[in-house]
Amino acid sequence: MKASDSKIQMNELLSEVGNLSVQIEQKDLKISEQSEELKDAVAVVLGYHNKLEVANSENEKMTTEINNLNNDYQRLKQDSECMHMMVDDKDQQIYLLKSELDKVKYKVSQRLHNVCASSPNSPRSIAGRSYSDRPRRVTAKYSGTNN
Repeated sequence: MKASDSKIQMNELLSEVGNLSVQIEQKDLKISEQSEELKDAVAVVLGYHNKLEVANSENEKMTTEINNLNNDYQRLKQDSECMHMMVDDKDQQIYLLKSELDKVKYKVSQRLHNVCASSPNSPRSIAGRSYSDRPRRVTAKYSGTNN
């Protein structure tokens, strides 16, 4: 090989190294741009991740509140059923007491009727007797004495 050939070869190699250097710089620039885009994308993803954590936390709070409300509802439902049973029991007691009261009223009216009927001066006892059995008032005029 001649010196001119090696100079040419060296110039070609230097030219190739220069081209490769330009390509590397271009690739470096592209990697830097993509790295910035990736950083931005990671920041957006982290923002969404934080929002998702907040939403999950709120969801857990709401789920707890819903469970507490459901427990309260179940207790109120049981209390309502107990109250209905108590009201039914009280209604039954009132019914029985009214029945007893009606029986007592009937017995009292029967006794009052019997007492009135057995009293000698009651209108009912007078109405049931003959005229000669009725009690008479004794006065001086009709007593049989002549004054």
